[in-house]
Amino acid sequence: MNERVKIATKDLVKIALSIALITVGSLIKIPIGIVPITLQMFMCFTITLLLQRKACIAIAIYILMGLIGLPVFATGGGLSYVLVPSFGYLIGFLAGSIVIGYTFPLLKDRKFINVLGMVLLYEFIVYLFGLSYWAILYNFIVDKSLSAYTLFVSGFAVFIPTDLFWCVLSSFIYKKMEVRLHLFVE
Repeated sequence: MNERVKIATKDLVKIALSIALITVGSLIKIPIGIVPITLQMFMCFTITLLLQRKACIAIAIYILMGLIGLPVFATGGGLSYVLVPSFGYLIGFLAGSIVIGYTFPLLKDRKFINVLGMVLLYEFIVYLFGLSYWAILYNFIVDKSLSAYTLFVSGFAVFIPTDLFWCVLSSFIYKKMEVRLHLFVE
């Protein structure tokens, strides 16, 4: 019984630290339009690689904290944040952490290129949710016309250089920490 409490406590600490890292990552930003460049994606990528299945708990709690009004998101917090175009990316962080968190442990060959491939898949999931949400929000809820070109440039193209860098950096950090992963994943 005592051993179960220790494991649960370790998990809670890992999750709490992950939430703190994502929050700090969201507050470090470069405002370049409606959706700023932040370290959020990098933090979510890295946490998911390190914590795997447990990462989705941290990201879900982070999103709930923001929705109840804590200013943990890049531009604040509160329930009204669901009407902000960048909210779709947050949903993508959660969806990506679920997909990658549950499939990454099944990856037999963890060469750098395979780890990078998983992170790129995560990025694809984030953009799938982010861009879809943004398009639905503008075209159907806010009832403003949003062209595919504007959506592509504003919601994707401007982020490609930094996001590719985050993908490579997250994969590199995972590979460097791989030997010590027993500290993170049990």
